[in-house]
Amino acid sequence: MVTKGALISFAGGFIGPIPDIIVFQYNPSELSRSLSQRRVAPCGGGDPTQAEPFRIDGPPNETITLKAEFNGDDMSMDGNPITPLVGVRPALGALEMLLYAKGEQALSAILRAPGSLTTPPDELPLVIFAWGPGRVLPVRLTALTVREQEFDALLNPIRAEVDISLEVLKRLPRDHVARGIYDYTEKQMRVVARMQMINNVQSLLSGLLP
Repeated sequence: MVTKGALISFAGGFIGPIPDIIVFQYNPSELSRSLSQRRVAPCGGGDPTQAEPFRIDGPPNETITLKAEFNGDDMSMDGNPITPLVGVRPALGALEMLLYAKGEQALSAILRAPGSLTTPPDELPLVIFAWGPGRVLPVRLTALTVREQEFDALLNPIRAEVDISLEVLKRLPRDHVARGIYDYTEKQMRVVARMQMINNVQSLLSGLLP
């Protein structure tokens, strides 16, 4: 059985405390990660790379980009009863809602009359990016690029590709539930990095042996 990647949203609005899970229909064939150092600002200004070249301000910034694909024909063949009615719009809509504040995802907000005098909160939902048991990360969805490619008679998209950009949240408060999730993945990363020592020893031995 193949493990599928997913985004898990804890907006806590539309269906209460139950998380909204967006499982990738197909695992993306490529995942890009970009990391950059957090430099400590030197006292009195100046260039931090010259004044204090080895001091950093916490773990590196990290962004993840990937492309998700959705195919309504395959969904229908798998027995999905919604796809013949609205295509892949539910999957696209669920992704797009991750860019909205939590209160705007609640059922009461959806049913609210236009022009009602309420101020929506500006707090984004907690989102967890699950990419196998070794990488479970709290993230913030920063950008989506949606390409709708085929349509049914009512112009519902039946195929789509979505470029997803995520920012990994590494500096959460220690009492935040997602901090433990990140710490768990970081510890696994450190253990796996230590395994490189085994490869190094094997390479040295291979070079010494005839």
